[in-house]
Amino acid sequence: MRSFTATHPVLGLLSRDEHSGQTAWKQPVSWFETHTDVLHHLSTYAHGDGRPDTTLSGSAPHPFWVEQDQAFVLLGDLKSGDLLHRAGGSPAVVLDHSR
Repeated sequence: MRSFTATHPVLGLLSRDEHSGQTAWKQPVSWFETHTDVLHHLSTYAHGDGRPDTTLSGSAPHPFWVEQDQAFVLLGDLKSGDLLHRAGGSPAVVLDHSR
C-alpha cells in the first residue's frame, strides 16, 4: 500500500493499492511535520443536528477522500457539504472551512 500523507487520527487514512486499485482505511505508521504560513481549519459533523463535533487543522495540499466526487480533494479546496468518512467508516460532513 502507498499512503499519501498522515491524517487526523479520527479520520484515519484511506490508502489505495496502486496495483490492485483496492482501497482500505489504515492507521498511519508514522507522522511527519510540515511548516506552512497558512493553516486551514475544517469543522465537520457526524450527527444530523448540523453542529460541529470535530475540527481539524492542516495545510492546503493535504488530500482528503470526498465521497460524492469519488476522488481525493486537497484540504484547501474542500467546501461545505463535502462528505468525508472517519476511520471507522461513519460519515463526516464538512460544515465550515476557514483559514
